[in-house]
Amino acid sequence: MDYTAGAPAFAGVDTHKETNMLALKDGLGRTVGVWEFPADPEGYDALADAIGDASVPVGIEGARSYGAGLAQRLAERGYEVREVVRPRREQRRRGKTDEIDALAACDNLAAGRSMPAKEMEGDAAALRWLMVAREQEVAHMTRLACCMDSMLVTAPYSVRERWRGLGGAALMRAVASCRPKDAPGRTMREVARSWREAAGRAERLEAEILELMARSYPALIGAPCVGAISGARIVLAAGSNPGRLRSEAAFSMLCGTSPVPASSGNTTRHRLNRGGNRQANRAIHEIARARMAHDPRTKAYIARKMSEGKTKREAVRCLCRYIAREIYRLLTGPQEPPCDQSALAQRRKACGLTQRQAAEGAGITRAKVGGLERLAEFHTESLLRYDAFLREVEAKKGLDSI
Repeated sequence: MDYTAGAPAFAGVDTHKETNMLALKDGLGRTVGVWEFPADPEGYDALADAIGDASVPVGIEGARSYGAGLAQRLAERGYEVREVVRPRREQRRRGKTDEIDALAACDNLAAGRSMPAKEMEGDAAALRWLMVAREQEVAHMTRLACCMDSMLVTAPYSVRERWRGLGGAALMRAVASCRPKDAPGRTMREVARSWREAAGRAERLEAEILELMARSYPALIGAPCVGAISGARIVLAAGSNPGRLRSEAAFSMLCGTSPVPASSGNTTRHRLNRGGNRQANRAIHEIARARMAHDPRTKAYIARKMSEGKTKREAVRCLCRYIAREIYRLLTGPQEPPCDQSALAQRRKACGLTQRQAAEGAGITRAKVGGLERLAEFHTESLLRYDAFLREVEAKKGLDSI
Protein backbone atom coordinates (compact mmCIF):
# COMPACT_ATOMS: atom_id res chain seq x y z
CA MET A 1 0.00 0.00 0.00
CA ASP A 2 1.87 3.10 -1.23
CA TYR A 3 1.01 6.79 -0.93
CA THR A 4 2.58 9.73 -2.70
CA ALA A 5 4.69 11.58 -0.15
CA GLY A 6 8.20 12.80 0.53
CA ALA A 7 11.22 10.87 1.77
CA PRO A 8 10.69 8.82 4.96
CA ALA A 9 11.49 10.72 8.15
CA PHE A 10 10.00 8.38 10.75
CA ALA A 11 9.46 4.62 10.91
CA GLY A 12 7.04 2.86 13.22
CA VAL A 13 6.75 -0.88 13.81
CA ASP A 14 3.95 -2.86 15.42
CA THR A 15 5.45 -6.19 16.48
CA HIS A 16 3.82 -9.60 16.79
CA LYS A 17 4.91 -13.18 17.26
CA GLU A 18 4.87 -14.08 13.55
CA THR A 19 4.84 -10.72 11.72
CA ASN A 20 6.01 -7.11 12.01
CA MET A 21 4.06 -4.23 10.48
CA LEU A 22 6.19 -1.30 9.25
CA ALA A 23 4.84 2.20 8.62
CA LEU A 24 6.83 5.11 7.15
CA LYS A 25 5.90 8.80 7.31
CA ASP A 26 7.61 11.89 5.94
CA GLY A 27 8.49 15.05 7.83
CA LEU A 28 5.00 16.49 7.28
CA GLY A 29 3.27 13.46 8.73
CA ARG A 30 2.13 12.05 5.40
CA THR A 31 2.14 8.28 5.06
CA VAL A 32 4.85 6.96 2.75
CA GLY A 33 3.83 3.31 2.99
CA VAL A 34 2.79 0.39 5.19
CA TRP A 35 4.19 -3.12 4.76
CA GLU A 36 4.13 -6.43 6.60
CA PHE A 37 7.23 -8.59 7.11
CA PRO A 38 7.78 -11.99 8.73
CA ALA A 39 9.32 -11.97 12.21
CA ASP A 40 12.48 -13.89 11.28
CA PRO A 41 16.07 -12.90 10.36
CA GLU A 42 15.21 -12.57 6.67
CA GLY A 43 12.18 -10.45 7.54
CA TYR A 44 14.30 -8.20 9.78
CA ASP A 45 16.70 -7.49 6.92
CA ALA A 46 13.84 -6.94 4.48
CA LEU A 47 12.24 -4.46 6.88
CA ALA A 48 15.54 -2.59 7.25
CA ASP A 49 15.92 -2.49 3.45
CA ALA A 50 12.40 -1.06 3.16
CA ILE A 51 13.35 1.80 5.47
CA GLY A 52 16.49 2.37 3.43
CA ASP A 53 18.17 5.35 5.08
CA ALA A 54 19.86 4.39 8.37
CA SER A 55 19.42 7.97 9.63
CA VAL A 56 15.64 7.44 9.89
CA PRO A 57 14.71 6.76 13.55
CA VAL A 58 12.65 3.64 14.16
CA GLY A 59 9.99 3.50 16.87
CA ILE A 60 9.09 -0.03 17.96
CA GLU A 61 6.12 -0.94 20.14
CA GLY A 62 7.26 -3.88 22.25
CA ALA A 63 11.01 -3.55 21.65
CA ARG A 64 11.74 -5.85 24.61
CA SER A 65 9.15 -8.52 23.84
CA TYR A 66 8.14 -9.55 20.33
CA GLY A 67 10.35 -6.83 18.87
CA ALA A 68 13.56 -7.80 20.69
CA GLY A 69 15.12 -9.59 17.71
CA LEU A 70 14.14 -6.84 15.30
CA ALA A 71 15.50 -4.11 17.59
CA GLN A 72 18.83 -5.92 17.90
CA ARG A 73 19.12 -6.41 14.13
CA LEU A 74 18.28 -2.78 13.35
CA ALA A 75 20.81 -1.58 15.93
CA GLU A 76 23.46 -3.78 14.31
CA ARG A 77 22.71 -2.13 10.97
CA GLY A 78 23.15 1.36 12.42
CA TYR A 79 19.54 2.45 12.96
CA GLU A 80 18.46 4.50 15.97
CA VAL A 81 15.94 2.26 17.72
CA ARG A 82 13.48 3.77 20.19
CA GLU A 83 10.75 2.28 22.32
CA VAL A 84 7.40 3.99 21.75
CA VAL A 85 4.55 4.07 24.21
CA ARG A 86 1.34 2.21 23.52
CA PRO A 87 -1.39 4.19 21.72
CA ARG A 88 -3.47 6.31 24.06
CA ARG A 89 -7.09 5.50 24.71
CA GLU A 90 -8.35 8.38 22.58
CA GLN A 91 -6.31 7.04 19.67
CA ARG A 92 -8.00 3.65 20.09
CA ARG A 93 -11.35 5.21 19.20
CA ARG A 94 -10.30 5.08 15.55
CA GLY A 95 -10.15 1.30 15.80
CA LYS A 96 -7.30 -1.17 16.08
CA THR A 97 -5.44 -2.97 13.34
CA ASP A 98 -1.77 -3.72 12.82
CA GLU A 99 -1.63 -0.93 10.25
CA ILE A 100 -3.23 1.59 12.62
CA ASP A 101 -0.85 0.59 15.42
CA ALA A 102 2.21 0.94 13.16
CA LEU A 103 1.07 4.41 12.06
CA ALA A 104 0.44 5.31 15.72
CA ALA A 105 4.00 4.22 16.53
CA CYS A 106 5.18 6.66 13.84
CA ASP A 107 3.08 9.46 15.32
CA ASN A 108 4.33 8.81 18.87
CA LEU A 109 7.92 8.80 17.64
CA ALA A 110 7.44 12.11 15.84
CA ALA A 111 5.69 13.62 18.89
CA GLY A 112 8.58 12.69 21.18
CA ARG A 113 6.65 10.04 23.12
CA SER A 114 9.51 7.56 22.95
CA MET A 115 12.80 6.68 24.58
CA PRO A 116 15.91 4.72 23.60
CA ALA A 117 15.15 1.01 23.58
CA LYS A 118 16.28 -0.91 26.64
CA GLU A 119 19.18 -3.24 25.96
CA MET A 120 19.71 -6.54 27.75
CA GLU A 121 23.23 -7.64 26.94
CA GLY A 122 26.12 -9.25 28.77
CA ASP A 123 25.68 -9.65 32.52
CA ALA A 124 22.25 -7.98 32.48
CA ALA A 125 21.00 -10.69 30.12
CA ALA A 126 22.50 -13.38 32.34
CA LEU A 127 20.77 -11.82 35.35
CA ARG A 128 17.46 -11.93 33.52
CA TRP A 129 17.69 -15.68 32.89
CA LEU A 130 18.77 -16.39 36.47
CA MET A 131 15.94 -14.27 37.87
CA VAL A 132 13.35 -15.97 35.66
CA ALA A 133 14.50 -19.40 36.86
CA ARG A 134 14.57 -18.35 40.52
CA GLU A 135 11.11 -16.78 40.37
CA GLN A 136 9.73 -20.01 38.96
CA GLU A 137 11.26 -21.98 41.82
CA VAL A 138 9.93 -19.52 44.41
CA ALA A 139 6.46 -19.65 42.85
CA HIS A 140 6.62 -23.46 42.94
CA MET A 141 7.59 -23.32 46.63
CA THR A 142 4.60 -21.06 47.32
CA ARG A 143 2.21 -23.46 45.59
CA LEU A 144 3.61 -26.40 47.57
CA ALA A 145 3.34 -24.47 50.85
CA CYS A 146 -0.31 -23.66 50.12
CA CYS A 147 -0.89 -27.32 49.27
CA MET A 148 0.65 -28.36 52.59
CA ASP A 149 -1.58 -25.93 54.50
CA SER A 150 -4.72 -27.27 52.84
CA MET A 151 -3.65 -30.86 53.50
CA LEU A 152 -3.11 -30.12 57.19
CA VAL A 153 -6.61 -28.66 57.47
CA THR A 154 -8.21 -31.93 56.33
CA ALA A 155 -5.63 -34.33 57.80
CA PRO A 156 -6.50 -36.67 60.70
CA TYR A 157 -6.36 -35.17 64.18
CA SER A 158 -3.20 -37.09 65.11
CA VAL A 159 -1.36 -35.67 62.09
CA ARG A 160 -2.48 -32.12 62.85
CA GLU A 161 -1.40 -32.45 66.46
CA ARG A 162 2.01 -33.78 65.47
CA TRP A 163 2.81 -30.67 63.43
CA ARG A 164 0.99 -28.11 65.55
CA GLY A 165 3.12 -25.04 66.26
CA LEU A 166 5.27 -25.42 63.15
CA GLY A 167 4.93 -23.38 60.00
CA GLY A 168 6.76 -22.19 56.94
CA ALA A 169 10.21 -23.59 56.24
CA ALA A 170 10.45 -25.29 59.65
CA LEU A 171 7.28 -27.29 58.95
CA MET A 172 8.43 -28.29 55.47
CA ARG A 173 11.84 -29.47 56.63
CA ALA A 174 10.37 -31.41 59.56
CA VAL A 175 7.75 -33.16 57.40
CA ALA A 176 10.35 -33.94 54.72
CA SER A 177 12.50 -35.76 57.30
CA CYS A 178 9.77 -37.85 58.91
CA ARG A 179 8.94 -41.52 58.21
CA PRO A 180 5.15 -41.83 58.20
CA LYS A 181 3.37 -45.12 57.61
CA ASP A 182 -0.09 -43.90 56.62
CA ALA A 183 -1.09 -42.48 53.22
CA PRO A 184 -1.72 -38.86 54.38
CA GLY A 185 1.69 -38.70 56.02
CA ARG A 186 3.52 -40.13 53.01
CA THR A 187 1.73 -37.69 50.70
CA MET A 188 2.66 -34.74 52.91
CA ARG A 189 6.25 -35.96 53.03
CA GLU A 190 6.47 -36.01 49.21
CA VAL A 191 5.09 -32.48 49.02
CA ALA A 192 7.60 -31.32 51.65
CA ARG A 193 10.48 -33.00 49.85
CA SER A 194 9.48 -31.32 46.59
CA TRP A 195 9.48 -28.01 48.47
CA ARG A 196 12.93 -28.73 49.90
CA GLU A 197 14.33 -29.51 46.44
CA ALA A 198 12.85 -26.32 45.01
CA ALA A 199 14.28 -24.34 47.94
CA GLY A 200 17.74 -25.78 47.25
CA ARG A 201 17.55 -24.82 43.58
CA ALA A 202 16.35 -21.32 44.49
CA GLU A 203 19.26 -20.89 46.94
CA ARG A 204 21.79 -21.98 44.32
CA LEU A 205 20.32 -19.56 41.79
CA GLU A 206 20.38 -16.74 44.35
CA ALA A 207 24.06 -17.47 45.04
CA GLU A 208 24.78 -17.14 41.31
CA ILE A 209 22.83 -13.89 41.19
CA LEU A 210 24.79 -12.53 44.16
CA GLU A 211 28.10 -13.47 42.55
CA LEU A 212 27.11 -11.82 39.27
CA MET A 213 25.86 -8.67 40.99
CA ALA A 214 29.06 -8.39 43.05
CA ARG A 215 31.19 -8.73 39.92
CA SER A 216 29.25 -6.43 37.59
CA TYR A 217 27.41 -3.99 39.90
CA PRO A 218 29.52 -3.67 43.08
CA ALA A 219 28.49 -0.06 43.68
CA LEU A 220 24.80 -0.96 43.64
CA ILE A 221 25.09 -4.12 45.73
CA GLY A 222 27.24 -2.21 48.22
CA ALA A 223 24.53 0.35 49.01
CA PRO A 224 22.79 -0.02 52.39
CA CYS A 225 20.10 -2.73 52.44
CA VAL A 226 20.39 -3.50 48.71
CA GLY A 227 20.37 -7.28 48.39
CA ALA A 228 21.09 -9.51 45.44
CA ILE A 229 17.44 -9.96 44.44
CA SER A 230 16.31 -6.36 44.92
CA GLY A 231 19.41 -5.12 43.10
CA ALA A 232 18.82 -7.55 40.24
CA ARG A 233 15.22 -6.37 39.85
CA ILE A 234 16.44 -2.80 39.52
CA VAL A 235 19.12 -3.77 36.98
CA LEU A 236 16.53 -5.61 34.88
CA ALA A 237 14.28 -2.54 34.90
CA ALA A 238 17.11 -0.21 33.84
CA GLY A 239 18.69 -2.61 31.34
CA SER A 240 22.33 -2.80 30.36
CA ASN A 241 22.16 0.82 29.16
CA PRO A 242 20.82 2.84 32.13
CA GLY A 243 22.29 5.96 30.54
CA ARG A 244 19.32 5.93 28.15
CA LEU A 245 17.33 7.45 31.03
CA ARG A 246 17.94 11.18 30.69
CA SER A 247 17.90 11.97 34.43
CA GLU A 248 17.30 10.57 37.88
CA ALA A 249 13.77 11.98 37.64
CA ALA A 250 13.14 9.81 34.58
CA PHE A 251 14.48 6.80 36.46
CA SER A 252 12.19 7.61 39.37
CA MET A 253 9.23 7.69 36.99
CA LEU A 254 10.33 4.35 35.53
CA CYS A 255 10.32 2.88 39.05
CA GLY A 256 6.96 4.39 39.98
CA THR A 257 8.41 6.51 42.79
CA SER A 258 8.00 9.95 41.21
CA PRO A 259 5.50 12.19 43.05
CA VAL A 260 2.04 12.58 41.52
CA PRO A 261 0.37 15.91 42.45
CA ALA A 262 -3.00 15.50 44.17
CA SER A 263 -3.59 19.04 45.47
CA SER A 264 -6.87 20.88 45.72
CA GLY A 265 -7.78 24.23 47.25
CA ASN A 266 -5.69 24.84 50.33
CA THR A 267 -4.42 21.25 50.40
CA THR A 268 -1.04 20.55 48.83
CA ARG A 269 -0.07 16.91 48.71
CA HIS A 270 1.13 14.11 46.44
CA ARG A 271 -0.42 10.68 46.05
CA LEU A 272 0.88 7.20 45.33
CA ASN A 273 2.26 6.61 41.84
CA ARG A 274 0.68 3.43 40.48
CA GLY A 275 2.65 3.44 37.24
CA GLY A 276 6.16 2.43 36.33
CA ASN A 277 7.94 -0.90 36.48
CA ARG A 278 6.31 -2.74 39.35
CA GLN A 279 9.26 -5.06 40.01
CA ALA A 280 11.61 -2.08 40.37
CA ASN A 281 9.02 -0.38 42.56
CA ARG A 282 8.81 -3.49 44.71
CA ALA A 283 12.60 -3.59 45.07
CA ILE A 284 12.80 0.05 46.16
CA HIS A 285 10.04 -0.47 48.73
CA GLU A 286 11.88 -3.51 50.11
CA ILE A 287 15.04 -1.42 50.43
CA ALA A 288 13.06 1.36 52.11
CA ARG A 289 11.50 -1.01 54.67
CA ALA A 290 14.88 -2.55 55.48
CA ARG A 291 16.48 0.86 55.97
CA MET A 292 13.62 2.03 58.17
CA ALA A 293 14.28 -0.97 60.39
CA HIS A 294 18.09 -0.96 60.48
CA ASP A 295 19.54 2.37 59.26
CA PRO A 296 19.73 5.17 61.89
CA ARG A 297 19.93 7.87 59.21
CA THR A 298 16.74 6.61 57.59
CA LYS A 299 14.95 6.52 60.94
CA ALA A 300 15.95 10.14 61.53
CA TYR A 301 14.82 11.08 58.01
CA ILE A 302 11.37 9.53 58.51
CA ALA A 303 11.01 11.24 61.89
CA ARG A 304 11.93 14.61 60.37
CA LYS A 305 9.44 14.24 57.53
CA MET A 306 6.67 13.30 59.95
CA SER A 307 7.53 16.29 62.14
CA GLU A 308 6.95 18.46 59.07
CA GLY A 309 3.32 17.32 59.00
CA LYS A 310 3.54 14.40 56.59
CA THR A 311 1.85 11.11 57.29
CA LYS A 312 4.00 8.00 57.55
CA ARG A 313 2.92 6.87 54.09
CA GLU A 314 3.90 10.22 52.61
CA ALA A 315 7.24 10.09 54.43
CA VAL A 316 7.89 6.61 53.00
CA ARG A 317 7.13 7.91 49.50
CA CYS A 318 9.68 10.67 50.02
CA LEU A 319 12.18 8.03 51.15
CA CYS A 320 11.51 5.90 48.06
CA ARG A 321 12.09 8.94 45.86
CA TYR A 322 15.40 9.55 47.63
CA ILE A 323 16.43 5.90 47.19
CA ALA A 324 15.60 6.05 43.47
CA ARG A 325 17.85 9.11 43.12
CA GLU A 326 20.69 7.33 44.93
CA ILE A 327 20.32 4.14 42.89
CA TYR A 328 20.31 6.01 39.58
CA ARG A 329 23.66 7.57 40.46
CA LEU A 330 25.04 4.18 41.43
CA LEU A 331 23.84 2.60 38.17
CA THR A 332 25.25 5.31 35.93
CA GLY A 333 28.45 5.91 37.91
CA PRO A 334 31.66 3.87 37.97
CA GLN A 335 31.23 0.26 39.06
CA GLU A 336 34.75 -0.42 40.35
CA PRO A 337 34.79 -1.79 43.93
CA PRO A 338 36.52 0.44 46.50
CA CYS A 339 39.09 -2.29 47.27
CA ASP A 340 39.92 -5.92 46.55
CA GLN A 341 37.42 -7.63 48.82
CA SER A 342 38.74 -11.12 48.10
CA ALA A 343 42.07 -10.22 49.77
CA LEU A 344 40.61 -9.02 53.09
CA ALA A 345 41.11 -12.30 54.96
CA GLN A 346 44.70 -12.61 53.73
CA ARG A 347 45.46 -9.04 54.79
CA ARG A 348 43.93 -9.56 58.24
CA LYS A 349 45.96 -12.71 58.83
CA ALA A 350 49.14 -10.96 57.66
CA CYS A 351 48.46 -8.34 60.33
CA GLY A 352 48.07 -11.07 62.96
CA LEU A 353 44.47 -10.17 63.78
CA THR A 354 41.49 -12.34 64.62
CA GLN A 355 38.08 -11.56 63.19
CA ARG A 356 36.96 -10.28 66.59
CA GLN A 357 39.93 -7.87 66.82
CA ALA A 358 39.34 -6.69 63.25
CA ALA A 359 35.66 -6.11 63.96
CA GLU A 360 36.42 -4.08 67.10
CA GLY A 361 39.05 -2.02 65.30
CA ALA A 362 36.87 -1.29 62.27
CA GLY A 363 33.78 -0.60 64.34
CA ILE A 364 31.64 -3.26 62.66
CA THR A 365 30.24 -6.58 63.83
CA ARG A 366 32.17 -9.83 63.69
CA ALA A 367 29.46 -11.31 61.48
CA LYS A 368 29.96 -8.43 59.05
CA VAL A 369 33.72 -9.10 58.95
CA GLY A 370 33.11 -12.76 58.19
CA GLY A 371 30.57 -11.91 55.51
CA LEU A 372 32.93 -9.45 53.82
CA GLU A 373 35.76 -11.96 53.80
CA ARG A 374 33.58 -14.78 52.44
CA LEU A 375 32.18 -12.45 49.75
CA ALA A 376 28.72 -12.93 51.23
CA GLU A 377 28.43 -9.24 52.24
CA PHE A 378 28.94 -6.25 49.93
CA HIS A 379 28.12 -3.26 52.11
CA THR A 380 30.26 -0.39 50.81
CA GLU A 381 30.40 1.60 54.06
CA SER A 382 31.49 -1.44 56.11
CA LEU A 383 33.97 -2.44 53.40
CA LEU A 384 35.56 1.02 53.43
CA ARG A 385 35.83 1.04 57.23
CA TYR A 386 37.37 -2.43 57.27
CA ASP A 387 39.81 -1.51 54.49
CA ALA A 388 40.79 1.73 56.25
CA PHE A 389 41.44 -0.12 59.52
CA LEU A 390 43.62 -2.73 57.78
CA ARG A 391 45.57 0.01 56.01
CA GLU A 392 46.19 1.70 59.35
CA VAL A 393 47.47 -1.54 60.90
CA GLU A 394 49.58 -2.32 57.82
CA ALA A 395 51.14 1.14 57.97
CA LYS A 396 52.08 0.67 61.63
CA LYS A 397 53.61 -2.75 60.95
CA GLY A 398 55.31 -1.70 57.74
CA LEU A 399 53.30 -4.09 55.57
CA ASP A 400 52.28 -3.45 51.97
CA SER A 401 48.58 -3.67 51.11
CA ILE A 402 47.88 -6.82 49.14
